Order: sequence, then structure tokens, then C-alpha cells
Amino acid sequence: MIARHRVHDYIRSDSPYLKDQFVNASNVTLLNAMVVDDLLAYEAQWPSGGILSTVDDLLSFGNFMLNSYKNVQNDTKLGLLKSETVKQIWKPIIEKYHDQFGSHKNAHGWAVTELLRPIVCTNKCQMPSTIRRVVWKTGGLTGLTTIIMILPDQDLIVTILSNNSSFDDIFESALRVVKEFMI
Repeated sequence: MIARHRVHDYIRSDSPYLKDQFVNASNVTLLNAMVVDDLLAYEAQWPSGGILSTVDDLLSFGNFMLNSYKNVQNDTKLGLLKSETVKQIWKPIIEKYHDQFGSHKNAHGWAVTELLRPIVCTNKCQMPSTIRRVVWKTGGLTGLTTIIMILPDQDLIVTILSNNSSFDDIFESALRVVKEFMI
């Protein structure tokens, strides 16, 4: 099915998700990702039953999570959960891995990263001036990659949606956006 005004999804030719790799690593290209009918929600394949989201949707969700975490309840800012619930959800429970960014741990459906090199504000920030911890979640399907990154102590949310399932540097890209708010 062709949906008008909808961006097309792509996948790299060297993706491990392709049965047959189309070219060698020295000649990587972008290919059209397989077409998936959005009306069919394969529960085993689609997150949340195949819900399509926008950056605004993810930012709204992030704001609800952040407001719940901070226990903010007023007419303009609403939280969905009790503060204690979000703190429990974001509490690291399993050491995942270490890399050049820091120590990544799994929480309940989220990842929590203690940054190896904290991000320090270089101007007159209106938020706490050093970022040490980020809470984040990625997702994606063939041809799509997403991330939502929440910085609870800075009241900052970053979300990126890409129409490329081979976006390996999405975490690093989100951190670059965070750094732009700190300079």
C-alpha cells in the first residue's frame, strides 16, 4: 500500500537483517526497506501493536514520564504515574556494557547511562550545569530507528526518528543534540 506524503524507509546494503548481503563493506549503499502493510499488526514483530508515532508524540510521552518523575501535577503539565513508580522503572537493575560513552545499564524497559565524561555547561545554563546520567530507549523496525533520551535532572528530552534501520550512532547523535543545549 502506498501512503501519500509518507517518507520511505531505507536499510544499508550490509545490514545483518538482510538475508543476502548485496555488496561488500567497501561499497555500502542504501536500499529501499521492505514494504510492510501498517494495517496488519503482527504482535510478534510490531512494538505496541504497530503504532505509528511522530517526534511530537514521543516528546509528549517523554514529558509525561518526566512530569511523573518530578511529581508535577497541574493544568499544563500532567504526569501519568506516581513519582515512585517512574523512579523504580528507571532504576538500573542489570549491568549491560561499557563503551566510550560510559556504563550502560538496563532498567525496566529503559537504559540508564552514567556518562564516562559528564557534559558540562559552558555558558549560563538555566538547568543544573553537569549531565552525568541519561535515561533512554531505542526502537525500530526494518527501515526505521528511533530514540527518546530523557535527562531528568535537566528537564530535557531529546527524540530522533530516522527512516534508516542502520542508524548505529543514534545514541551518539542524541548526545550531540544534548550538548547543543549546554553550549
